[in-house]
Amino acid sequence: MTPKSDELPRLQTRHQAAMRFFLRVKDRDDLHACVNVLLPEDVRAEFAEAFRRFAQGLDMILPDPKGLPYTRDFRWLGKIRKAASARFRDPSLDISDCGPKVRKLIEDAIVAEGIQILVQRVSLFTPEFEDKLKALKSDEAKASEMEHAIKNEIHVKLDEDPAYYLSLRQRLEEIIESRKARRIDAAKQLELLQAIVKDLKGPTEQAGKLGLSSTGFALYGLLHQGKASLASDGAAPTYGDKPDEAKVALATILEEAVAPHVGIVDWVSREDVQKDMRRLVKRQLRATHTPEDKLDALAEQVVDLLKRRQGRA
Repeated sequence: MTPKSDELPRLQTRHQAAMRFFLRVKDRDDLHACVNVLLPEDVRAEFAEAFRRFAQGLDMILPDPKGLPYTRDFRWLGKIRKAASARFRDPSLDISDCGPKVRKLIEDAIVAEGIQILVQRVSLFTPEFEDKLKALKSDEAKASEMEHAIKNEIHVKLDEDPAYYLSLRQRLEEIIESRKARRIDAAKQLELLQAIVKDLKGPTEQAGKLGLSSTGFALYGLLHQGKASLASDGAAPTYGDKPDEAKVALATILEEAVAPHVGIVDWVSREDVQKDMRRLVKRQLRATHTPEDKLDALAEQVVDLLKRRQGRA
């Protein structure tokens, strides 16, 4: 099999286009440094396209020996792409769109180097995540992995309790900004991120202290309009120094008032049921002297929150 006369020059061009993203990386063996190049979303998108074209060209030429000089760099780029896809939770960097010949090159290289855990996307609260952190060589790499795992967890959980998870997201952003401004080092960043990981489990604990269910705690946060205070010492976000007993009681009353409706099959798609729920919510809010001009919006938010939590509480 002989490649077409124009395939090799085209492959060389595509090879250079994919490699150019990493020209400033001093150590090719520093996987974290390579992955970090792809931190900006626009850079990832450009690299994904350049890599795809390189992969297509190489897959077309192989197994012709003239393609062999490009395989070493391709395997290296493939490892970076897989690791970046896992780190940034970015499916556009997955290698599933590669042809079988070149995909095998990448998979064989990953196994040969024993870095399978570094290119796997693992959830934050799993033993595999701890294994991945241990496999990373520096505090900076560990902090980066934890940062993006936390972002993903907050994104997944945000609809369940917007007030609580928005406050955690704000705290995460402050930590990231402090690191960028070099007010803290990577070790301190990692310590602060570990505190956020602990607090990602916090709603259940805080709800219990207030005598609320997880849904009641989410309603309690909504009644505070998301104004949870951020603790500078790394503690979980709270809603003031002392619980607002009136809002705790109101959250419980609201949850109990709509409970029969939440038990109706397919209520999330039935406007008539949701209308009754909003009416009940407004009645309870009015009884607690909520301003009349805020009733409709707050009732809508309560029902929307319950819809998003359906099946999760």
